[in-house]
Amino acid sequence: MLVCTIYNHINCRVQVMDKPHEYENIEWINSNQSRIQLSLLPGINESLNNRKAKINIVSYLAEWCPNCHYEAITLKNIYNEFYKHDLEMILVMNYSSIYKSKKFAERYELKMRMILGELNKKNKKNVNEIAFTKFRNDASDSRIWGTPFHIIIIQGEMNKIGIVKGEFIYKEIRELLSDHLVDIKLQ
Repeated sequence: MLVCTIYNHINCRVQVMDKPHEYENIEWINSNQSRIQLSLLPGINESLNNRKAKINIVSYLAEWCPNCHYEAITLKNIYNEFYKHDLEMILVMNYSSIYKSKKFAERYELKMRMILGELNKKNKKNVNEIAFTKFRNDASDSRIWGTPFHIIIIQGEMNKIGIVKGEFIYKEIRELLSDHLVDIKLQ
């Protein structure tokens, strides 16, 4: 009975995910070419106004998105390694209630600040009307929901930004952060 209880507890915490990963390279773009002003996106002003970090990462996730569950582990690792080195990270939880979004963040022990996105539920009718979708479309991201998605801002420079239309390639984001934030040897 005890073994069964322990197994069930562990099994509840571990979600079996069989969706393939969506790893994408960082793409550096001129944000001025978008019809949507970067500061209109949820999370941008919140991240930049809090403090002047060397690097700001705004990550857009949805609690029901399988690739966001994969990405949560990467975000936790990045945050834990670099938050003391002038990195500001914020999660923008799209298409989910505050309750489900908080449960997602708690499940993966995500300690960075979290805000809600423009839609608090999955709604195909309205998804094309929000600034986040319009910005992604301008950046040639044709995915319907567009999560995970990341915006990287270095030294507060809003004109040239990095975007990732999917999951981070861990080695690539870690090298970028190491190069800009700390003098550590990568393993």
